[in-house]
Amino acid sequence: MKTERDSEIETYFEYVKSYRFIDETGWLDLQAFAVHLSNCFACDEILHLSPQPRDVYDLLIAMLSERADDAIEKWVKRWPVSDWTPEMASMYPDGTTTRIHVAGLILVFCEWIAEIGYGLMEIPFPEDKTPRYNGWAKQEWTFVRTFFDCFHNQFWAFVKDVDRHGSSGKQASVFEALHMATKASGLSFDEAMERLSHRNRARREAIDRMRLAIEAGFHLEAIALEEAVISNCLHLYCTAKGFSSKEVVLYEMLRTVRRKASNEDRRMFEEVDRWRRDRNRAMHDFVTSRSEDLAKSRDTLTTRSKATAVKGLSLAKSVCAWYEREAPDFLVTNWPVERPATH
Repeated sequence: MKTERDSEIETYFEYVKSYRFIDETGWLDLQAFAVHLSNCFACDEILHLSPQPRDVYDLLIAMLSERADDAIEKWVKRWPVSDWTPEMASMYPDGTTTRIHVAGLILVFCEWIAEIGYGLMEIPFPEDKTPRYNGWAKQEWTFVRTFFDCFHNQFWAFVKDVDRHGSSGKQASVFEALHMATKASGLSFDEAMERLSHRNRARREAIDRMRLAIEAGFHLEAIALEEAVISNCLHLYCTAKGFSSKEVVLYEMLRTVRRKASNEDRRMFEEVDRWRRDRNRAMHDFVTSRSEDLAKSRDTLTTRSKATAVKGLSLAKSVCAWYEREAPDFLVTNWPVERPATH
């Protein structure tokens, strides 16, 4: 029979899974992190193993101080806790909170969490392998492992979101460059960034040429450029995701990507597929028109091809924006799912 204690633990587990470690402006509440970690040890019934929250707090501040130079004031801020009450004293004894920005946290967080286990808790470091930075937390420590995994995923999700905003303009995605450098033998990160910057510039120039071609009445040229840009985005996406590295037929790539896309993105790709058929008709009508019919049908061909070109320009820009949103996730940062050992 479930006790009140069991219900409280279940409720707290759901709280841990949904807890927001990094706020929308990139700050981590250090006191809350340290206290919630200790609570997780308690819920796993290993509170006697838990490091003191103050030690966890001091450890991070010390690491940041070593790396900070003159940046510590940008990375570490103290703020009063809004609506503080005496009941909050266990977490915020003096009514203030210390917050750490991801710009500093990214430099030390792996070392910090590793040192919580291997340093503060004095867990022996495994000699037969190099573990992940929170590998000292045993798999059966459900709360502690969930706490660290959620922190890890939220941290990288925030950093990737920052990268997306930066790469939506002229800057290349740092995460896409890292992914490229790890996959291509002998390619450095700087070389990957240079390649991506060149590719992004080529895409922008192609979109400008589409617009100019439409304005000048060269609709079939615009359509050809639109197909090239859309196909390039889809091919690079499929290759990076391991879906296909050889198939470059637009129809086949669309079919592959639509199976993996979200509902909103799937609707966009359905529009691209309809445009693909319109593109085929526009090209086919132009090629198969007899010479005596060409002049008669010129207005009809122009109207159809212009509509296809204008729609294709809009879709090319949408597919490029979609690619820029997806590219940071080419570099996988989530831990693989661990399965219990079987005997």
